Amino acid sequence: MDIQLTKNFKLSEFVESATINDIKDVTKRNKLLALQNNLTINTVGYLYSLASHVLQPVRDKLGMVISVSSGFRCPQLNNLVKGVANSQHLVGQAADVYCMDNYHLLELLKETDYDQLICYGPQKSPRFIHVSYVSKATNRHQYLIKK
Repeated sequence: MDIQLTKNFKLSEFVESATINDIKDVTKRNKLLALQNNLTINTVGYLYSLASHVLQPVRDKLGMVISVSSGFRCPQLNNLVKGVANSQHLVGQAADVYCMDNYHLLELLKETDYDQLICYGPQKSPRFIHVSYVSKATNRHQYLIKK
């Protein structure tokens, strides 16, 4: 069963992983899928907050689909993709996103109450954008560029 987090975002978008789907060994893939789909209520809450406070408002302004390439990651998936040990993806507070106009997406994300934005690639044409949200009281509004 999938959960509709906001008007345009479903929980499954933040849990699915192309990295897992690309694993040829069916047993390994199924074990990782089981771990990836074992979400806590806190994780679902964090994903809801990210979607409702940041991504949905930007989607409404942007008027185009925003795709999630990586949302929640279980520790094993995070290791597999070489994520940092303290990644906000591990608890559901972060997503890597992209759309048909990543520059406009980035500019709109900057206007939100985000915790962290990381632009991957040139600011004028990022490949994707990492965005996180913790809470209104603790968001750092940290903006980084990684080329």
